[in-house]
Amino acid sequence: MKIAAIFGMAVTAWAGVPEHRVTVCMKTLNHAVSSAQSQASKMFAAVGVTLEWHDWKKCGVDFLVVELSSDTPESLFAGALGHADYEHGEIVVFYDRVARRLPGKETVLLAHVLVHEITHVLIGVSHHSETGLMKAHWEAEDISAMRFRPLPFAPGDIELLHRGLDARESRLTLRKAVQ
Repeated sequence: MKIAAIFGMAVTAWAGVPEHRVTVCMKTLNHAVSSAQSQASKMFAAVGVTLEWHDWKKCGVDFLVVELSSDTPESLFAGALGHADYEHGEIVVFYDRVARRLPGKETVLLAHVLVHEITHVLIGVSHHSETGLMKAHWEAEDISAMRFRPLPFAPGDIELLHRGLDARESRLTLRKAVQ
């Protein structure tokens, strides 16, 4: 109950903040992915961020790119469900691991992994929280809870996200002005 109250206060605190828009390009599109994209969009919308999803072939250089891996070597980031390259705005989601971790409900877990990794890129650092979406390793209880409602951003995560988005938008504006 405390977490819900804190999350509600954090969302209310951001209510007056201009909405940020982020374009995310996927290298794989299918029904499970589009459902996860919809869920991820709702999770970000709750904190004032709009995601615009596109096929990666239609994207330019200033967009985040997400690729789904279906044959991830066990030794690659062992145990991780995804990896974000902050500098280049590239994300790899280890979809085969996601599907094995929550069979039949992988869309729910995929949405959370997308939000987690996209947030890493947007804040530009390897930050993890004690609880919620940005927790480093979700336990069985976390995964069970996300089946019923999305894990929340911690209030500090929301602030970091908006600071990161402001900095990113400033860099993009500067880059366009120089070109």
